[in-house]
Amino acid sequence: MTFAGSIAANPDRAAGTDGDALPPADILQRNLSDLFGSPYPQVRERAFDELWRPNAVIYHDEGGRAGKQNVLDAAERFASRMEGLTCSPLWPVSGHNDLHILRWIAHNRGTPVASGCQIAFIVEGRIHAFYMIDD
Repeated sequence: MTFAGSIAANPDRAAGTDGDALPPADILQRNLSDLFGSPYPQVRERAFDELWRPNAVIYHDEGGRAGKQNVLDAAERFASRMEGLTCSPLWPVSGHNDLHILRWIAHNRGTPVASGCQIAFIVEGRIHAFYMIDD
């Protein structure tokens, strides 16, 4: 999957490089591009370390699982499913009170082939709980 805003395309965009937490919109966009969208395990792992709490919980079609390895496994499955597609946000991230949503669409040469949303509970600049929902 391709995503122009990824850390692979711009490694200077790392979270926490200036000591400040990223805004929720940046967290979710990086989560989509660098964790769920990257074909590279080292990029996914770096994104997890920068964006997630170590014992965060991910909820997806296989149920809820806690911890880094479960999140990385889910991200790898998603990236494999989206291989060769371009994935982008449908509209700006919205949310309040630490709960935020990013709607995304995957397309192949402009033809939509998949869509869904990511819903995150973000505590102190890190994902604490995360729901991945495919349409």
